[in-house]
Amino acid sequence: MKISYFFRNPRVGYSIHRVFRTLIGEVTKSAEVSIYEVPSEGSMPLDVVKNNIFTHKKRDKQAIHHVTGHIHDVLMALRGTKTVLTVHDLVFLDNVKNPIKRFYKWLFWLYVPVKIADEVVCISNQTKEGILNKIKTDKLTVIYNAVDPIFTFVDRPFNQAKPIILHIGTGWNKNLARTVEALEGISCKLRIIGKLSDDQGSTSQKT
Repeated sequence: MKISYFFRNPRVGYSIHRVFRTLIGEVTKSAEVSIYEVPSEGSMPLDVVKNNIFTHKKRDKQAIHHVTGHIHDVLMALRGTKTVLTVHDLVFLDNVKNPIKRFYKWLFWLYVPVKIADEVVCISNQTKEGILNKIKTDKLTVIYNAVDPIFTFVDRPFNQAKPIILHIGTGWNKNLARTVEALEGISCKLRIIGKLSDDQGSTSQKT
């Protein structure tokens, strides 16, 4: 069996690659795996064309093509082959205010890719429900992200008087301000993974 994985350009972010590292490590035990990263970082029409040309050149009718990481549009270059699309979230669509850009992303990043893909994997029920609220399809299956084996359980006493709350990420989509707001007045220690902006630094002092 051959499986080709297509990822976004790593300059956009490497988190999706890391999530799939564990999965691919297991798959390589029983299948021939190829990994490709598209050349363009953006999502504008020229970027879509460049990434689809790249993807079309890498297509293999004997392989299963697995696309993930917000480059859903490259499914257009894989028509006629076996395809799987993994959708992590709908941030790329839900946070777009401009109605023209929103329709553009709905069409090329969601509607068309889901219609083309043979199977669509959602990493959570929330993602599945979000897609079903926007289009009708019976292709969706929920499969949670794999846990990297570097994480191991350590039995430690729980500080019930002042527990540690872990918040991973400080990007605009990580909702740190709301986390701080929700924890205000609660006896706890907020541990944040990521670089804080000046505004975030002053806000986080509330906890």
